[in-house]
Amino acid sequence: MADIVVLRSGKSVEGEIILHNEEVVIVRDVSGMRHQYPSSEVVRVSTQAESTSASATVEAENTTREKKVSFSLEVAGGGACVPKDCCGGNFSLDLLLGSFQIADKHIFLGGGLGYRAIFAGKTYSYLPLEAVVRVPMLEGKHAPYAGAALGYGFAANKAYKGGLSAGIDLGYRYASSAKSALLVALYASFQQTQLATTETIEYPDLPPQEFNQFAGRSWVLFGLKAAVQF
Repeated sequence: MADIVVLRSGKSVEGEIILHNEEVVIVRDVSGMRHQYPSSEVVRVSTQAESTSASATVEAENTTREKKVSFSLEVAGGGACVPKDCCGGNFSLDLLLGSFQIADKHIFLGGGLGYRAIFAGKTYSYLPLEAVVRVPMLEGKHAPYAGAALGYGFAANKAYKGGLSAGIDLGYRYASSAKSALLVALYASFQQTQLATTETIEYPDLPPQEFNQFAGRSWVLFGLKAAVQF
């Protein structure tokens, strides 16, 4: 009786198992052709007699997986600057909620709220509300990925105002289990803001007059990000 490899997509391949470890499963089908699959995408390896129960297991697991809601807790830190003006550092903490898998791929699509602090002489704090997408470049336990975020950063202090926020990140994703992962990435983003400024105008024969106003600026942020997805 031949072996049967059952995949998360519901597809099954009948043949002889050539190699089966935690990274990959290689099977030679009845025509002699070899097929290679990441172990993370293989639900079960069984004999023909077990195939009926295996198919039922696949259907149940896929149903559960499709309904899976994923959380991502992220921490990031690095540098911050307003080009040709001032520089400092930044720190952020974000909680995201979204889908763990789309179109049978480990694509994260969701959004969330966070806290972002920028240190440049003074501390400027924002509460970013963003939509986030992350796409792995490979399917498997180890994979590079690319991500993007877009939203609005609300100022946490009335002394300045918030604005549009957006960013990208390039990193590495390690699938610690079928439904959880660890991520490390380099990121670059910007945060629009309006900072309070004071302008002094001098008039002939009158004391100097000071006027308070808000001036538009864009913080450029960059650094290292780490996240756990579950």
